[in-house]
Amino acid sequence: MQVRSKPRLAAYLPGLALFPALFLSLLNCSFRENPGDPGEIASVPGMLSIKASGQTSLQGASGGWAAPDESPALQIKFSYDFLMDSTEVTQGSFHRLMGRDPVPDSSKFGKGDDYPVYDVSWYDAVLFCNARSREAGLDTVYAYGRLERAPGGTVINLAGLTVNLDKRGFRLPTEAEWEYADRAGTETDFAWGPLADSGKAGDFAWFSSNARGTTHQVASMKANRFGLYDMSGNVMEWVNDWKGPYGTLAETDFSGARDPGVGFDIPVKGGAFKYGLHELRPANRSATYTTIRSATAEYVGFRCALGAIAQPHYSTPDGTRAATDPVELELTRLGSLVGGRPAKLVFVNATQSVRHLAYVDFRVSSPRVREFGDADDVFYPVISPDGNWVAYGSAVEGTPTGSMLSIRRLGDSLTAITRIGSGFIPRWWVDPVSLDTFLIYSNSAVDNSQSQWKSDKTLALKIQGGKPSGEPIELAEGGFHDGRSSNGRWLATGFHYLKVRDGATGLSHTLFSAPGDGKTGTDTSQVCNVSIAPDSTGRTLFLDFGYEGNSTITGSFYDIHQIAFIADAEGRVERWLTAPPGERGWEDLEWTNHPDFAVSGATDNVDGHHHLYLLNLKDSVITRLATGTQLSTPGLWLGEVPAEIPTDGLSLDSLGQYANPAGSVAREVFANKMHVFWRTHAVMEGAFLGSSQMADGLDPAEIKSLRAYNLAYGEGDMKSVDFIARNYVLPHCPKLKLVAFSVPLGWFDLVNFELSWSARIANCKGVQYDQNHDFWRTGVPFGFEELAARVPYNDYSIDSLGLFQFPSSGWGGNSLDDLPAPWDLTSPNYQNNMRVFEQLVADISARKIHCVFLNFPVSPVYKTMISTSAGGPNLATTKAINAQISALQSKYPYFHFIDMNQDGNHDFGESDAFDSMHLSRSGAAKLSARLDAEIAKFPQP
Repeated sequence: MQVRSKPRLAAYLPGLALFPALFLSLLNCSFRENPGDPGEIASVPGMLSIKASGQTSLQGASGGWAAPDESPALQIKFSYDFLMDSTEVTQGSFHRLMGRDPVPDSSKFGKGDDYPVYDVSWYDAVLFCNARSREAGLDTVYAYGRLERAPGGTVINLAGLTVNLDKRGFRLPTEAEWEYADRAGTETDFAWGPLADSGKAGDFAWFSSNARGTTHQVASMKANRFGLYDMSGNVMEWVNDWKGPYGTLAETDFSGARDPGVGFDIPVKGGAFKYGLHELRPANRSATYTTIRSATAEYVGFRCALGAIAQPHYSTPDGTRAATDPVELELTRLGSLVGGRPAKLVFVNATQSVRHLAYVDFRVSSPRVREFGDADDVFYPVISPDGNWVAYGSAVEGTPTGSMLSIRRLGDSLTAITRIGSGFIPRWWVDPVSLDTFLIYSNSAVDNSQSQWKSDKTLALKIQGGKPSGEPIELAEGGFHDGRSSNGRWLATGFHYLKVRDGATGLSHTLFSAPGDGKTGTDTSQVCNVSIAPDSTGRTLFLDFGYEGNSTITGSFYDIHQIAFIADAEGRVERWLTAPPGERGWEDLEWTNHPDFAVSGATDNVDGHHHLYLLNLKDSVITRLATGTQLSTPGLWLGEVPAEIPTDGLSLDSLGQYANPAGSVAREVFANKMHVFWRTHAVMEGAFLGSSQMADGLDPAEIKSLRAYNLAYGEGDMKSVDFIARNYVLPHCPKLKLVAFSVPLGWFDLVNFELSWSARIANCKGVQYDQNHDFWRTGVPFGFEELAARVPYNDYSIDSLGLFQFPSSGWGGNSLDDLPAPWDLTSPNYQNNMRVFEQLVADISARKIHCVFLNFPVSPVYKTMISTSAGGPNLATTKAINAQISALQSKYPYFHFIDMNQDGNHDFGESDAFDSMHLSRSGAAKLSARLDAEIAKFPQP
């Protein structure tokens, strides 16, 4: 086995004046950025500041040397400065940060810490960038759901990948940045001059004429005019962009092709040791073989850039300008949130006046946003019942004329558009008798308070194979364009009245009026965003324009669109959902084709439309789906739950079998909580762990500041907290902001810091299966969550957020256990527990995730007794433990000790208690609301 040599700093120190950039490059991974203005370009060891703001340059080439994918040359301009590594990332730097060396010891292409790293995929490179950002305390530019590795360790896929160039973190340079930095102010064939000066190549580059078939130590040739080494030769370098054809218009902050589809690869720049003079040109963007993201080669490496691009500009696959801003998928799998159903999402991604239809297929292993950029007038897209087609109009609600209905097939690339004819706000409907599919729409979308509305028509047009069949059928007078119930009886419309037509009587009714709207009789506020239930009930989902008084329905005032209401066919409100924190109200609310689910956009306090949400109407769970600049009118299709899910080698006798073998209530409750976990881990922002005090005393529904779930179970000891946090919560919750836990203080003297973990939980089949696969740290296999959700479990009256719902039984009177635990802080068991406790706090805090230890209230009778809780220590020991835990707050800024007991001097009354040690449901709500107020004060990372 070859022993890795240490970085040879000493060899460079005597000649530091000759090699300053090389010396800095050896230190670049230990950089911590200086605080200051987020937009400021700070000095970073190993990187050079590239002053590009306001500068123009060429990208690509023309003339005899230009390859087809380089021409015509594009004029580019920058609105920002950026930083770039002075050298290619070395094997030593990659190994130190990533823990593996992709270059084998037997490599004949150059081996050593100071040689450029190679045999890395594009995915390996961006993960290095993310790791470097985390080490420096910066934002990560690349977000993803899970990763897939080849047997040798190379990452070959990042499912659900989004690239957020507006975040200030380390990343791969855009091709425009790379080429600008290589040219260094020149516009000649080579960075050092025209073809006539090609003899200078040997001064700047290791290439086929001088490299002798191998890479060489970085910075062993001359730097270019900006001070960058090996921009030409040594190894080709990955850039951030997809490779697309160049357009003919000048571009500012050009960032490559957007969603190019199948067949596009990534540019590789700069030439390499085994390539000739032609590839050394700044304009070159190709190697012999196609460089897809998962590919590796001995001649391809990379370097990093740093600097946010506020408004990156992209091109479509044909090279034309794509005016919409990128969209980040918050989730890459919906299956566990929608009962294992396949899902497709459509919406409008808009930037200024351009509106593109966007589409996500959540059925594939790596969902991403696709855009149809050939139509800029898309409104109200909705997916057909079979999931294969999308229909949309070309004008907004309130418009009397001038909307064209269109249908196109959903797919990964541009599909033909079928123009249906004039019409507004299409909705699909299937005749329950003939099973024929129809579009339901109106010939006008005028406000239904206007006299014209009564002369409008509601129409049904039969659709076969994405094309109209026959002539439209008139269903009703008036523009009922907001859907038809599954049995055909009910039609609905909104704006500014909620109107429902009963096909059985032929009569129309105005609903949600006083007093049924919870308002005074003089209120005339509007209703809009109406959507009819996809069942036979005639229920409607809608928004209204708020109420300044005290609504008899919600119990308070509310803002415009802040409340999503569900009413029955008579207008009686059944339930309502409030817009999530950070949003002023809902926007473009729409029922899916399943009665339990809806989707909606949102409006923030400055009228931004940045997010799309999934609404579980049954459990009132709200999940963010996507983030962008201007997202609107989502439509979500849910298919049937598949009878079979591809197992791909997964063992169904072990997967998710957390209650197997049977024999313990604690194990069965743990299985219940793991069912919650695998259903929600992708969106989980707060995880609550610990014993029965947490299990029935923390109500996640009252935690409004983040999306929280209760994963605690009876007998959950410190070992279970540590194990679940390290192996499940921290690796699998990408949106995690807080971990809170609690165990009774009496358990701090447990041997090996456990009460029941090893005997009752750790040996179940589900945990053993996960452990044998390193707890799926490299990515959960496709279908895992859906299969885990199908494993039977006993719900034990635990709600969908993980709360035990116990009644109010009181604190239990005065006859309580008065035998204190006979130990103090000198106990070896206690000291062992506290070491585990503090190490977990330290590791969570190091990730800039808030960590809370929560001390629950117990019967106030205990303050008159020797012991401070059932089986707990005496008062002196309790105070000493609390002081030791509290002191950790000054050592770890992200740790918080929240003591709700206050030595028994709390205000939780009899109705708040289930017994002497546990809260009732009302007590849990009270405690959780107070905790939420504290969490809202925590500083953001």
